[in-house]
Amino acid sequence: IIDEYPKIREILKPLTLYLNEDIIIRLNYLVDFEGLEPEIVARKYLQGLGLIK
Repeated sequence: IIDEYPKIREILKPLTLYLNEDIIIRLNYLVDFEGLEPEIVARKYLQGLGLIK
């Protein structure tokens, strides 16, 4: 993918500020074990960061 879209690395780099392995594990836990919908988990996470309303 990086060979096809060389700018993708720069585009996705800001996500590393908000997503790391620990956060992904926590978000997956909410979906897999707490039974929350992925869309709701993602929305609440992004809202908590102030990235969306």
